[in-house]
Amino acid sequence: MTYKKDLIFDVGMHRGEDARFYLAKGYQVVGFEANPDLVEYCNREFSKEISEGRITIVSGAIVPSQFQQPTTVQFYRNVDHSIWGTVVPRWAERNENYGAGSSVIEVPTVDLVDQLKKTGVPYYLKIDIEGMDHVCIEALFHVADKPAYVSYEGGWEKWKTEIKQLRQLRKNGYTSFQLVHQKYADRWIEPEKTSQGRYAGFEFSHGSSGLFGSDLNGRWRSFWVTAVHSFIQFHAFRWLGGAGDPRRNVLQRATHRILRLVTGVVVTGWYDIHAKHPS
Repeated sequence: MTYKKDLIFDVGMHRGEDARFYLAKGYQVVGFEANPDLVEYCNREFSKEISEGRITIVSGAIVPSQFQQPTTVQFYRNVDHSIWGTVVPRWAERNENYGAGSSVIEVPTVDLVDQLKKTGVPYYLKIDIEGMDHVCIEALFHVADKPAYVSYEGGWEKWKTEIKQLRQLRKNGYTSFQLVHQKYADRWIEPEKTSQGRYAGFEFSHGSSGLFGSDLNGRWRSFWVTAVHSFIQFHAFRWLGGAGDPRRNVLQRATHRILRLVTGVVVTGWYDIHAKHPS
C-alpha cells in the first residue's frame, strides 16, 4: 500500500486548530474548508506556511462525485457557531432548533476523489464536515491506496447511517477502531515519545480533533465491538440529549449524571471514530 507518509488531509479545517498541530509535527497538510470567511482567515493565518509549500487550502464544499457535478452548492453559513456550517438543509434546521441561525450562500463544490488522485493519498484523513463525512469515506472506494488512519465525527441523526459508515470502512480494509470522546480534547497531552511525526509540545484548543494514530491512548477494537459501543453511544445521545441540547428535561439530566457517576465516563456527547488500516 502506498500513501504519502508526510501528508495529512484536514477535511473541515475551520480556523486551522488541527492544521497547526499537524504542521508543528512536521507534516504537509491539505486543508479543506467550505466557509469563505474561514478560508480567508486561514489564508492569512498560514500565509508563511502556504508560501513555503507546507500547506494547501482548498476552498469549497465536498459533495458526492457525479458525472456532471454542479460547480456550486448552497452552503448554510452558521452565524452563531461557525463550526456548524453545512450543505445539508436538515442539519441547518437542527441548528435552528438549537438557537443557531444560518445565512445561505453559494460556494464552489469539491470532488474529494479528484483531490486524492491529484494530491496523493494521505497518511491520515481527518474528516469533520457537518453531515457530509460519509462522502469522504465513500471516496476511498475510488482510490487503490488507503490512508493508514481515518477519523470522522460520530453522528446523531440515524443509526443506519452510523453503522453504514463503519461497514464502508471495513470494506475498505480497516480492521481496528476507537471511539474517542472530544469533550476534553483541549486537556490532552501530546506524548513526548510520539509515534506520529516529531514532538511539538502542542497545546490543544477547545474544538480540536486532538491526537491521532498510534498516539491515541485508548484501545483499538474490532469492528463488532466498536459497532456495539457506537450503538450505545448513539442511542444514549438520542435518549438523554447532548449537554447543550435545550430540549433536555430534568429527568434526562439526572439520568445522565447518575450514569456518569456509575460508569466514570461521559455517556453522551461528541465522539470521533478513528479507524486503523492493517497496513
